[in-house]
Amino acid sequence: MELKDCIGEYRNFLSLEQVSTFLKIFSKYEKFEASGVLNDNGGSRVDKKIRNVKQYSLNILNNFTETQWYNYITSKISNVSRDYMKDKKLSFNLKAILELSLLKYTEGGFYTVHTDSAEQIYRELSIIIFLNNDYEGGELVFTTPNSQEEILTIKPEPGKIIIWPSNSLFPHGVKPVIKGTRFVLVSWMK
Repeated sequence: MELKDCIGEYRNFLSLEQVSTFLKIFSKYEKFEASGVLNDNGGSRVDKKIRNVKQYSLNILNNFTETQWYNYITSKISNVSRDYMKDKKLSFNLKAILELSLLKYTEGGFYTVHTDSAEQIYRELSIIIFLNNDYEGGELVFTTPNSQEEILTIKPEPGKIIIWPSNSLFPHGVKPVIKGTRFVLVSWMK
């Protein structure tokens, strides 16, 4: 099995109506903050040469609407992660969803090639949910672990979820957004 065969793509994870409603509620939030990258001591720092994107972390304590969306989406993530492991014949002992964040990539926004698990923060599965495709650039790309040769480019489709192992065998990044704004939800499981 090739590495790219371990990347799961599931269309219609969220319906177009759900995506539209979600974006109407959350895309205009003033609470987006610059996203950080992990530093050596386990903390986070903003470094726009590595990652130029804003994020809003959904929280069940903020308000009823956010609680409902958080619970609904994380429940669906739990279900599709089981389907993913069965489809790909992989086994992970998953115990928790670590977070659910809305990312907003405006023009020029990107994330250099990286992996999602490190000593400071352990993750088993990585998840991206596409919310729109009315932008240019911003492609999600997977590369080989050593040469960073592109092996897979994911086409955005509103409502589609992508799942893959978070380990060092799956480096990935987001190419710069050329025009428009790219919205995705990201999450991780351990």
